[in-house]
Amino acid sequence: MLEKNFTVMLLLAAGLFFFGPRTAVLASSDAPLPLTAIQGTTAGEGANFLPGDVTYLQKLADGGNVQAQYHLGVLYLKGQEIEKNVFEAISWLRRAAEQGHRDAQYRLGLLYIHGNSAADARYWIEEAARHGHRTAQAELGRMNAEGNGREPDYVEAYKWWLIAAQQGDRKADRKRERLETIMTEDQIREAVSLAVTFKPSKPEVQ
Repeated sequence: MLEKNFTVMLLLAAGLFFFGPRTAVLASSDAPLPLTAIQGTTAGEGANFLPGDVTYLQKLADGGNVQAQYHLGVLYLKGQEIEKNVFEAISWLRRAAEQGHRDAQYRLGLLYIHGNSAADARYWIEEAARHGHRTAQAELGRMNAEGNGREPDYVEAYKWWLIAAQQGDRKADRKRERLETIMTEDQIREAVSLAVTFKPSKPEVQ
C-alpha cells in the first residue's frame, strides 16, 4: 500500500501542470436572483428567482435563453412558484443541457438515474463531468466502479474520483483510496496518468 501511495504521489506531482489550481465548486445556490440577471449570458448556474418572475422567465426560456430554460426546469422539478411537473422539468433541463449547461446536464442525468434509464443517465453525467462539474465527476466514478449494467471499470472509476478529489471532493478521495486496495499498481498508474492529462471541455454556458 505504501508503494502504491508513493507512486500516486509522484504521478500527481508530475501532473500538477495539467490540473492547475483547484477549480471552484459548482453547487446550486438557494439565494434568490433577480430575473434581470439572466437576460445576458453570465448569470450564475443554480440560483433561484424571486416570486412573480415565472411568467417572464417562461418568455425568456421560450426565446432560447439557456439560463432561463435551466431555472424553469428546476422550478418545475421542485414545484416552486409553479405546479410540480417532472415531464416539463425534464423537457426544459434537456433544452438547457443540449446547449451545454453543465448543471442542467448533471440534474438531467440524475433524473434519468431515478427513472432507470441507464444509457441516458450515463450520457448526461459524462457530459457534465467532461465540462468540469465536480459532483458529476464523482458520480461518474461511482457508475464505473459499480458497472451499472456494464462490467465495472476500476481504472475509469479511479480516474474520475481522482479528478473530483483534485477539485476538493473529500468523499471521492476516500472512495479512490478504498478502490486502490483492489487495484494493481499498473491499473493505478494508468488511472493517474489519465487523470493528470484530463482537461475539462469549456462549457458553452459559464
